[in-house]
Amino acid sequence: MPQALVIGPQGVLDVANMTGRLKQRFAGLEEVGQQVHLQWVIYFPWVPEQGRFRGETVFSIRHLDS
Repeated sequence: MPQALVIGPQGVLDVANMTGRLKQRFAGLEEVGQQVHLQWVIYFPWVPEQGRFRGETVFSIRHLDS
C-alpha cells in the first residue's frame, strides 16, 4: 500500500508498505513460512535526454509492527 509518492524532475520516489507470507528466502529475509511486514522505498530515476525512466532501485528501510 503506497504511503508516499514524490514526483519531481529527478524521477519518482515511492514509499510502500508490504505485508505477505514469505514463500522462500528473499532480500535477506529468512523467515520462510512467516508473515512479514516491511516498508520499502522505490526510486525510479528519470532521464530527461531519453524521455524515459532508467529502471528502478528498491530499498528496504524497516520492519513494521504486525
